[in-house]
Amino acid sequence: MIRKMIVTTACLSMLLVPAANAESLALQVKQARQIFTSDGKPVVSVQVTRAGRDDLARFTRENVGKQVSVELDGKVLASPFIQTPIVSDTLILGLGLDLDAAKATQIAVRIRGGGTLMINDEPK
Repeated sequence: MIRKMIVTTACLSMLLVPAANAESLALQVKQARQIFTSDGKPVVSVQVTRAGRDDLARFTRENVGKQVSVELDGKVLASPFIQTPIVSDTLILGLGLDLDAAKATQIAVRIRGGGTLMINDEPK
């Protein structure tokens, strides 16, 4: 009985270890606004602070090739793959999503109003 409990505990511990290594990055946002791409698609332009840019660059450098989730107040907006490190202070949210202008504006307003914009290295 004790042996079975030890084996079960060890197995559960192995399953939980990856979650302990998960990283979430709360973006320090300076500005967010709805804009249009060159082909007329509405997106959200998010500008982060200098510290936010440095954190984002480190996070994306460590996660190149991995899928992440971008969340606003705990709700997943997108689950992109990081193809290259992001070293600029501006993110564009909405590429590959079906956003209309009203929804893009709503997201930007929520971010400007203090919404928590997070990037997680374990997509949900």
